[in-house]
Amino acid sequence: RLHREHKYESLQATQDETADTVIKLAPNFKGTSPRPKIPFLTVAADLGNVTVLARGQSQISGEFIIEDAEGAEKQWYRRLVFLLNQNVVQSEAKLKAVENNGETKHIVDICHLACDHHKYMTMGVSMVNVAEKPFDILVIGLGGGSLCTYIRNCFPTVRIIAVDIDPAIYEVATNYFDLQEDSQLKVVIEDGLDYLKHSADRGTKFSAVLFDVDSKDSSQGLSCPPASFMEPEILSAVADCLTDTGLFILNFVCRVGEIRQTTKSKLETLFMDISSVKLDQEVNEIFFCRKSKSDLTIEKAAENLNATIKSREIQADDLIDMEDLPPLIRVK
Repeated sequence: RLHREHKYESLQATQDETADTVIKLAPNFKGTSPRPKIPFLTVAADLGNVTVLARGQSQISGEFIIEDAEGAEKQWYRRLVFLLNQNVVQSEAKLKAVENNGETKHIVDICHLACDHHKYMTMGVSMVNVAEKPFDILVIGLGGGSLCTYIRNCFPTVRIIAVDIDPAIYEVATNYFDLQEDSQLKVVIEDGLDYLKHSADRGTKFSAVLFDVDSKDSSQGLSCPPASFMEPEILSAVADCLTDTGLFILNFVCRVGEIRQTTKSKLETLFMDISSVKLDQEVNEIFFCRKSKSDLTIEKAAENLNATIKSREIQADDLIDMEDLPPLIRVK
């Protein structure tokens, strides 16, 4: 984006505004008439209307901004963006318009998941939701808190502990993404690695452990999670923290086949049942890992989740499109 706080009406308007400057960078076409046209490329068809709500500084993640951005069909979204990597949206939430004293304002729609990989991570949680019995899950990586908020709304008996190392991001989640703690959702500000090791040492058990934490250094090809979370000691702690029928749900983003194969081998030493889903619209792959065998299919899991959100009146439409369901890849 050329400048986040400037409104760009269209690609043509942007070309008109920058053409005189861009042509100065072009080769000297002597004797050419008329002046040659310079092609413009954009990563998105709509340049959008963006309002920067706040700027902040994290000792861990550096400078960041919170912005409201207009997307397709005039739908607005709230985004958290780290300025060290401005091309990646760290957290995103759909906004909805509400009337307040005759004025229209935008608030976070907590009944909507903007990220596809969060839909399949929620589907994983539905796999361990048995007969409406109370169950505990651990989420490593908070971000804007949209995933935790949605899971809490879906499952009335779930108890969530969300762990994040960055207190600045917790403030963002509560102040701008409507994250609210209660008896079902508690946030712990701590290094997720330490929390996992301490939980394993204490014998704490969870029905599901979710990794949704990004790497600040993706230069080695692994964007999510950080490589330290894939160390055997940490994966062993995850396995120790799971109940006998528990599920490890891993949001994995990797562009190097060798790293993926190494990760798969590490998981195979600890878990008896491993499968994954690759998302077409995102680079994410979601791994589902169990210590015991399971015959639950992705179709049944998706149907169960869709039925849950409708019965809870979270949304009228399916969360997961059954006609566009990606195949479940059996790893082990």
